Amino acid sequence: MDAVRPTLQYAQLMPGGSNPGAQARRHHQHPSAHKETIEPTKDTLWTSFENGKLLHPTNNCLGTRYPLVAGGDVMKEPGPFVWLDYQTVYDKALKIGRGLIALGLAQSCSPSIVDLNDVPGISMVGLFSQNRHEWVLAEQGCNSIAVTTVPLYDTLGHEAVRYIVAHTGLTTVVVSRNKLKELLQVKADSLKNVVLMDGAPSAEEVAAAGAAGMSIISLEHVEAAGKAELPADKFHRPRTHMLATICFTSGTTGNPKGAMLSHRNIIADAAGAWFAGVKLEHTDVHISYLPLAHMFERCVQVCPPALPHCLRPFPLPPLPPSGCCRRCVCAIMRIIAGHGAVLRGSHRIFQRQRASHQGRPRCPPAHHLPLRAPPLQQVSRQNPGRVRCGAGQFSAKMRLKHEILRNAPR
Repeated sequence: MDAVRPTLQYAQLMPGGSNPGAQARRHHQHPSAHKETIEPTKDTLWTSFENGKLLHPTNNCLGTRYPLVAGGDVMKEPGPFVWLDYQTVYDKALKIGRGLIALGLAQSCSPSIVDLNDVPGISMVGLFSQNRHEWVLAEQGCNSIAVTTVPLYDTLGHEAVRYIVAHTGLTTVVVSRNKLKELLQVKADSLKNVVLMDGAPSAEEVAAAGAAGMSIISLEHVEAAGKAELPADKFHRPRTHMLATICFTSGTTGNPKGAMLSHRNIIADAAGAWFAGVKLEHTDVHISYLPLAHMFERCVQVCPPALPHCLRPFPLPPLPPSGCCRRCVCAIMRIIAGHGAVLRGSHRIFQRQRASHQGRPRCPPAHHLPLRAPPLQQVSRQNPGRVRCGAGQFSAKMRLKHEILRNAPR
């Protein structure tokens, strides 16, 4: 007879409420009060990031792995990571924020705006690219001047991108070169300014932007324009109640729906995860491959500045439901292989794991974890305290579950 498994308590029902059938729940360790911040005074996305810079300015912050050979495929021949430390990222973000205002690309939102629906389009900036350090730099630049970020991602479809730009009244979008053509096809009267992440625009790109009624400059140009300090009356630092971002959903029942999230919303979400045990320490490394347009990925990045860690943006192609498990294993294998002797034996573990999933278009239902606990535990034993994992459900219909490496050692 199987032993009875102990009951694990994760949440506690709260008494009262206007709807008895939908009682509020709180973490069982903190039933009497909400945990709204990780650090009491770090209550916005900007002060949270600033805390990381103050604690460990010389720690690695953002790392990018470029192709081993110029023009090559980073997925096939990855080179070493190139790092920016916290102080460098902080300085760049400040300059980008000031540059956006100095060039008239954005306006700092007024703290007097109480209704988040009243935030004007000029106080928002769109971000359109795969995961990369320029995305984070632009985001933190916006955070530094109380400008709302509006992530765009082309998996929603061209019409959805156009709808989001028009619906929010965006005037400026920071974009990568491989998304530029699609952005220039957006027909929205409000969109006037394009900031290119990949260096100076070519003559052809300038002409194409002009034909679409837009101007185009580089992110380096914006950063250079922000070297000088701004008058105090030209910008505001964000406050907890202010709109931090608008996260648009896939819009399966129509047009995309925008969730308006304040700084308080996101910091409280990260704090809830932190006190529930999702703690990233200054010795951890986060491999960023979930799209930055998704709030889970961005919330993970909010936690670490309380105890600065290293962040490794690692862009992966979109993972379709039919092949996500096998492709995740393959991608993680490449990351691990790049660590060489640091993860001795890990490559073999994941090679066996990948082989066990060859030819499987999808996972069997219920409780099947493609990256099962034993291999991950073996990796953890080889690197004590440095490898952690998490699980998430990809599709309710298929009941897909797969376990991923959330943090890998340096």
